[in-house]
Amino acid sequence: MPQRSIYTIKKGDSLETIAKSIGISKEELKRFHNTYCSLENLIGQNLSNHTQVIIPNLEYIKNAVDSRKEISKIPIGIRLHKDFFATTYQVKEKIWKKDQPEISLDYQINLDYTSPQPKEHIVHFKKSNIKKNRRPCNDKISNLSIQTFESLLPLPILLESTGNFIEIMDYQLNVIDKFKAKRKDLAEVFTGPIEKFYLAKMEENLRNQTFVEHQLKSSLLFQTLFFNFGKLKSTNTWQSLFYAKQGMFDIPFEFQPSTFKDENNFITYTLTAKSLEKISERELAKKKKLESEFASISAHLNFQFKFQPKTLKLLFAEGKINFYNQNSNIEKQHITFTA
Repeated sequence: MPQRSIYTIKKGDSLETIAKSIGISKEELKRFHNTYCSLENLIGQNLSNHTQVIIPNLEYIKNAVDSRKEISKIPIGIRLHKDFFATTYQVKEKIWKKDQPEISLDYQINLDYTSPQPKEHIVHFKKSNIKKNRRPCNDKISNLSIQTFESLLPLPILLESTGNFIEIMDYQLNVIDKFKAKRKDLAEVFTGPIEKFYLAKMEENLRNQTFVEHQLKSSLLFQTLFFNFGKLKSTNTWQSLFYAKQGMFDIPFEFQPSTFKDENNFITYTLTAKSLEKISERELAKKKKLESEFASISAHLNFQFKFQPKTLKLLFAEGKINFYNQNSNIEKQHITFTA
């Protein structure tokens, strides 16, 4: 039996009266409708400019109530909207490699979301206040690297409606021209031969849009923050390519259905995935596909996302990747975003 049907709005109807007539709350009706409707038909606080509402099947509601299930626990189809991202996230990142000390990074992410067209989603991305192992990056090359990256910010990033990264908007204007304008100022501060080589190499790399976008979208940072949120409600296993390491080639992973928890303060999704292909130690180190290599390393992913129940604002995100060989850990990376 279908779980939903279409209700045609009549004069005098409101979210509250429709919800009451079928035995659920106003917020539950709004949440259910927004789960299944198209992006342009999302309901806000009232029914202005709407002619129809998607409602749960009455028999489905009865069965849910009888079995003491709440309709608010119907899996939510997550899509971007104007209040999806918080404006600021505090980020913690940890990187561990076998036989090496752990590296920790702390920084801040600022996001300014705009949607100039119904199906366009643009986030202006900015990263700042970077600390390594809880200390400011004081060495000259680290400072140059940070200032070079910050000279490009904020980056306008085009996203799919489910959150996936598509491209940097107006690349020539927002990357190449912006860096050229800033390079002279950087060259006056960083005058050594190594720094000059770094700036020249950076300008050369920035001319390659494919390279730059690959560096961004292959990072655990981007793959966690700009996840395919439309898959969170999937009740079946699903496969997707994933960049196991920044700058690396992608490999197929099989994702298990997410677990869903609807609590007072959060709606939480947790999901895991395992790599369907193994890679070699040299491939992991060099980030390149190599021929005739003994592939023995597998990868495991863990994600958790917490949303505000009423607005579906992303309040917390976590991504973990673990490379292992016969149950022995080889490399790990862990990132969290907290609004």
